Amino acid sequence: MFTPSAEHSQSQRVAGAAWLSGARQEPVRCSPRLPGTKAGRCHTFTLLPRDTSIRAARNTVGETLCGWGAGDTEDVVDTVKLIVSELVTNAVRHAGQVTALISVTMLLDSQGGFQLGVRDGDQERPHASPVPSDATSGRGIHIVQTLLGEAGGHCSTECHRDGGKTVWITIPCAFR
Repeated sequence: MFTPSAEHSQSQRVAGAAWLSGARQEPVRCSPRLPGTKAGRCHTFTLLPRDTSIRAARNTVGETLCGWGAGDTEDVVDTVKLIVSELVTNAVRHAGQVTALISVTMLLDSQGGFQLGVRDGDQERPHASPVPSDATSGRGIHIVQTLLGEAGGHCSTECHRDGGKTVWITIPCAFR
């Protein structure tokens, strides 16, 4: 079991805390999904399909973006953290029964465009449904669409032949 201490570096403490909370860091080769852009930075991590993974995803995304020097764009970082929370919540709630691991991929291209993908084991595309005003859940996709609209971004879903899907969000010029 990993117990962070003073002699561990900040990155070791973050990785250890992520491991304990269900996040698994995995090196991966990525290429940007935006046409005409060059690769910048990429980070992928996996999560168990459980409620504690929602916070782990939000924290890992925030720490990664700050590590990439995006901390001075706090509004955008907060927006991306809220979006990943909603997408991972959907993966846990709606695909958790058929998903061994949820995968989160972050891509930052050389022009500051940002993409985030959340992959789960269910091929059903997320959709915004009408929600009664007194409901305490069911607004996740509405929230994601609103935040992306304000940021000039969009959302798409990629279905995989081997099962599952990745929900991608794209925010052009997010971190210029």
